[in-house]
Amino acid sequence: MNFGHSQKGVTAVSMIIIIVILILIATFSLFSSRDLVVESSMAKAYNELSMMRNALRSLSLQDSYEDTTILSTLKVTNIGEYNSRVGGKMTTEKTYYYFGYKDPDVEKSVKQELNDLLDLRSVANSYIVCINEPGNVEVMLVDGIKYGDTKYYTYDEIANVYANVTEK
Repeated sequence: MNFGHSQKGVTAVSMIIIIVILILIATFSLFSSRDLVVESSMAKAYNELSMMRNALRSLSLQDSYEDTTILSTLKVTNIGEYNSRVGGKMTTEKTYYYFGYKDPDVEKSVKQELNDLLDLRSVANSYIVCINEPGNVEVMLVDGIKYGDTKYYTYDEIANVYANVTEK
């Protein structure tokens, strides 16, 4: 007695099961890699802000920044132009400087002079800097870094978020 069953049906069912398993594996991989990308961009922003802040603190403690002509060319004259790009954190009572490393309108020679002054290499982002007094500097990331629905701009904000991201 032949019931007409063939091996083709079993093969099709096993193929569907394999496809579903592959889709599940790919989905899990995508979600975990997305988290890694977010974490690495936070780490990069945190490290670069830290590097920039330390270099500026060191420079301001030496008072050698007062002797440089480059800072006068980088002085922010129109706070409104940049204030929205740093989350409204600028005030009219302070003096700010624009370090436009990422800005294509800033000449390469200016970026190189900043690198030489601060003894930095490979800075990828643009910053707004305020030197309040020797050793007391504020560094804000222009255009911020987005995590979730919020953008973060300052060292402390990014450090707090980065600490929370890496704890998970």
